Amino acid sequence: MAPKHGDNFTGTGSGDPDHGTFIMERGMFTFITRVEVNPRVFDGQPFIRGTQIRVSHLLDQIAAGKSWDTLLKDYPELQEADLHAALFYGGYIKAAKK
Repeated sequence: MAPKHGDNFTGTGSGDPDHGTFIMERGMFTFITRVEVNPRVFDGQPFIRGTQIRVSHLLDQIAAGKSWDTLLKDYPELQEADLHAALFYGGYIKAAKK
């Protein structure tokens, strides 16, 4: 049974090998499930599941000072949790490269 929002779970989850392996930690599972990595989409760059929006694009927009409210208006298919997911994913990848 997959963890649900609010569950406390620590470990590594792996699904379809084409979609990568993700770390799941307390309450972060729902964030990571919003990010998809698929070598057949955007040359393997992570994107928000169910959209055509790359995580790197969102991170660039946030770094440039665009507010979350503006991003959510500009991309109505996004939810606030998708922005959290992008930030968490970016931080996780940065930490993994250290």
